[in-house]
Amino acid sequence: MNQSWKYWWWTFAGIIGIGGVFAFWDTAAVAQITPDTSLGTENSLVTPNVDIQGLPADLIEGGATRDAALFHSFSEFNVGEGLRVYFANPVGIETIFSRVTGSDVSNILGTLGVDGGASLFLLNPNGIIFGENARLDIAGSFVASTANSVVFENGVEFSATNPEAPPLLTINLTPGLQYGSNSNGRIANAGNLGVGVGETLSLYGNTVTSTGRLTAPGGTVQILGDRVGLFENAQIDVSSDMGGGTVLIGIAEEANNLYIPSVTHANRTFVSPDAIINANGIGNSDGGNVLVWSDEATRFYGTISARGGEMSGNGGFVEVSGKDVLEFDGLVDTTAANGRTGTLLLDPTNIEVVVFANETDNLNDVDGFADPDIGADGDTKIYDS
Repeated sequence: MNQSWKYWWWTFAGIIGIGGVFAFWDTAAVAQITPDTSLGTENSLVTPNVDIQGLPADLIEGGATRDAALFHSFSEFNVGEGLRVYFANPVGIETIFSRVTGSDVSNILGTLGVDGGASLFLLNPNGIIFGENARLDIAGSFVASTANSVVFENGVEFSATNPEAPPLLTINLTPGLQYGSNSNGRIANAGNLGVGVGETLSLYGNTVTSTGRLTAPGGTVQILGDRVGLFENAQIDVSSDMGGGTVLIGIAEEANNLYIPSVTHANRTFVSPDAIINANGIGNSDGGNVLVWSDEATRFYGTISARGGEMSGNGGFVEVSGKDVLEFDGLVDTTAANGRTGTLLLDPTNIEVVVFANETDNLNDVDGFADPDIGADGDTKIYDS
């Protein structure tokens, strides 16, 4: 197996400290949720020790209601280790938008939930860190983003860097909803994040990494940024008896009409040897769709399974592509026990298939993701173990 992934890992870790991917995570942070004053009389209210589903939690109420949307604004937003924080879900609210207008990263070390079925946006341009014990209790969709703002179809902007109260207008949640410009903030997940059946789980930042688990049964998991990576034993699972869902790594797709990001492709994408992506059909259903993409270099060493159901159903569709450079030394399974085998598409600019022996990678790297490994003739290499 090509060992260059190790160099990608260590050079990437180097940009945030010798302690590894989560070295920039403020472990001393405690639960701290501080509403700001940008919403005036519609400010958020935080009540501690409220009984939610039989356990104590901090409950976030108030906020600015506009049609089926609810807006919250905080100067800082952290969930401490072992703590539970829930957004109240008033009747008629379908989507909750929350922003952080201060200068600190959000550390989500405990449980973040919605006390109802609404979807939740968490916007913090400084970055968002999900610790090892981070959990989501969200029946709707969840979007974590380091973008500066969310922009609605009519041009209304809910900005974290230029905060102001949402205008007294009806907010129409249509496919025109999109992000403003992305900041340099990072998103890192080491926890176990999941959303409801058929919903969307999206992480969107400048650099986005996961060593934890992301789950969205018969739904969509999307990881998008300039540089995205699945490291260590990262897992993504969108398997379901209704058919495998969709996994998008480094590529954007309108998901449940939630948003259209301003950046649609990663420049560099990495999937480590122990990372596993499952988009299997279960029972009588088809396998799902998995797309791994970058505009510059994709290095894929992990495992993807998009099998058809055990009783019936066809295999799914998998694409692993790098517009300039693709290294592929992983495993993909799109078989079907009682159906048609699915498709694997490898799509670089040029292809050179080689059996890997020993090779020394170029370790000179200044931005955390190693430089593309290009052969002497400039062609892309797909490594076959």
